[in-house]
Amino acid sequence: MAQVAAQVLGDLDAVAGQRAALSQLAAENEAVLATLREQVDKFDAAADPGTPPPLNRLVAEFGLRSYQTLREWAQWALDNIGEPDAAPE
Repeated sequence: MAQVAAQVLGDLDAVAGQRAALSQLAAENEAVLATLREQVDKFDAAADPGTPPPLNRLVAEFGLRSYQTLREWAQWALDNIGEPDAAPE
């Protein structure tokens, strides 16, 4: 993730490079989200109804929300940086 962020920030003039890095970031986060969702489903299935969630479930929820936010940001950035050959308006 840090490598992708550095690539985006370090290559500010190359829209194609930015788009590639952001696309990679979004795809990697989607894969992590799928794994986290599976784990959360297991935690929830094993939970006793009416009891507070255990720490591992709380941590998994933090991960879900963090990766979701990062993926959404990457998609927003892709939607807003333009196409590689687009001339500025």
